[in-house]
Amino acid sequence: MTHYITTLLEDANNLTEALGIEVDGVIVTDPTKSVCGRFDMTKDQSLAQYDITSERYDQMVIRSQIEWTDHSYANDACPSIGFDLDDTGENYVQLFAFETKEDADREELAMYGITACEDGDTGYDVWSGNDRSEGLSEALKQAIAMQQKHAKNS
Repeated sequence: MTHYITTLLEDANNLTEALGIEVDGVIVTDPTKSVCGRFDMTKDQSLAQYDITSERYDQMVIRSQIEWTDHSYANDACPSIGFDLDDTGENYVQLFAFETKEDADREELAMYGITACEDGDTGYDVWSGNDRSEGLSEALKQAIAMQQKHAKNS
């Protein structure tokens, strides 16, 4: 049986990838690459090849850089998945997830909770709730917002 955090991790990455576009039966998630994924494309080439707007291109580039990984630590109350923007430990989104409602109740917490850290400033309760889909969606929104903010500042 697959561990529940592995399934959550797969679902988070699938949700991120689902934001791509279909071209000739292939889901394209990174518009900087050709449909086959072997060739780099300029923005102008992508706009013409994929028939997308410049705004859609920019959104897809940001989303293509989001990869969720297992962020679980032994001392946490429950396992978690996360997106680390730049590997500094200063910019990340982390989704904590209890396996059961009973486990969450024992800790007096919701089943899902999001912590986000930007430039070292950590928000420990950015979002919390008991709905798995909503938790995944909110975590992705946080990751996209962080990517967009840092893309503008760079």
